[in-house]
Amino acid sequence: MKEMKLNIQLFGHTNSTENYELPQFVGTDKPTWLGDVNTAMATIDTAMGTNASNITSLGTRVTSAEGIASQASTDVASLTSTVNTLSGNVTTATTTANNAQSTATSALNTANTANGKADTNASAITSLDTRMDTAEANIENINLTTYSSSSVSRSTGTYDLNNQTLNYALNSDGSLAKIYGQVTATNVTSGGIATMSTPLRPENDIIISGGAISFKYTSSFNFEGASVATYTIKTDGTIEIPISAPTGGTHRIIFINSLIYVKDFGDIHVVGE
Repeated sequence: MKEMKLNIQLFGHTNSTENYELPQFVGTDKPTWLGDVNTAMATIDTAMGTNASNITSLGTRVTSAEGIASQASTDVASLTSTVNTLSGNVTTATTTANNAQSTATSALNTANTANGKADTNASAITSLDTRMDTAEANIENINLTTYSSSSVSRSTGTYDLNNQTLNYALNSDGSLAKIYGQVTATNVTSGGIATMSTPLRPENDIIISGGAISFKYTSSFNFEGASVATYTIKTDGTIEIPISAPTGGTHRIIFINSLIYVKDFGDIHVVGE
């Protein structure tokens, strides 16, 4: 009877790596070629084969993306050429119309030609209308819908406040606003600061230079002069308005209806400079 030999592959490693379960040995392990090494090599070969296949697939996708980008570039070039051609057609139509005045026959032939070009221009106008509608929709996205008003109060100085209500509008995320209206201080004995509380919350104090027009009158209501006025929006939303006028006079500040960037986009928070 022939002796039978059993080919039993024993694994001589105690631990395995986390991702591919490759053998990790300790000092008392007895690694085997058929068990530890062959199994590890097969695992590595399979993983490398998968990676190679994924790289090939990625290369195909990159090539496809490059083709799409190239086609897009070609389409842009074609569109630019079409726009240039349309501009040339408009110039030609103008020249033809001027020459048409010389003879009735030439005018008739030019009119027939112009009819075809009018269709092209009409299509261009329709396209322009669509683009304008899109632009108007984008402008409406500014969405200054939170309209309100607040009373101005005297903080420092001695004077009477009249017509002291200002209006303000704020978009939904608080990044854009406008302030409009007027403040009138009468019987000014000493200048000071008038304030108004708003929901504006700038990251830093905003100094609005030229955001309002200042008119000053003497106590006999003689016009003294007009100049641009500067006011400040504090980080807590308080608007500080400087009040000054001749003794016993009147100081009227009319706010210019302009947009104010409340959010810090990295620009300088000064309007009118």
